[in-house]
Amino acid sequence: MCLPWLLYYFTTKYVKGFTGSLSIVAYWLAFEYLHHNWDLSWPWLTLGNAFATHPGWIQWYEYTGTAGVACGYC
Repeated sequence: MCLPWLLYYFTTKYVKGFTGSLSIVAYWLAFEYLHHNWDLSWPWLTLGNAFATHPGWIQWYEYTGTAGVACGYC
């Protein structure tokens, strides 16, 4: 899980402004895609699925799904 944040850190060192900040979204979504499609995937441990029975806790879950819930903390 720290790989997207590490890539974000290095990206923002060299790319300033909105593009650097937007890179975390791309890195996180790519990580989620790879995480759900490799041999060792545990989709029930994804952060978004943990709140699936409690939609009142996070309002944006309905619109973004499991990939967007983690980015809601950015």
